Amino acid sequence: MYFEDTDLWAATESTKRYVIKFLMDCEISKKMSNELKSSDLIEHCLLRRGSAAMPVTIYHDIAYLRSVMKNAMPVFNVSANWPVFEEAVPILIEMKLVGKSQNELEDQQKKNLINYE
Repeated sequence: MYFEDTDLWAATESTKRYVIKFLMDCEISKKMSNELKSSDLIEHCLLRRGSAAMPVTIYHDIAYLRSVMKNAMPVFNVSANWPVFEEAVPILIEMKLVGKSQNELEDQQKKNLINYE
């Protein structure tokens, strides 16, 4: 649905497009959006890590899937359990299944310093 919406798809940058297309071929895409659970997200991340994906790559999977699901109701009138990401992401970080790139970490440190001063 998301990639079929010309307005949304045209406004989507290339990396996000690639990841969304990739996710369509993953097991997680077979889950009903309104029934998605934290355990489904964890399982997806474990499978991705098992295929040698790095935590930053897996993070993009989760971030882009969340953004698509947040659009489900307002754009497509499809119920989606997007709040599950709020529950799952801290666990995924704790399990070291997802992470940020070195550049993102450095940018965050700079912002923290600026806000601290």
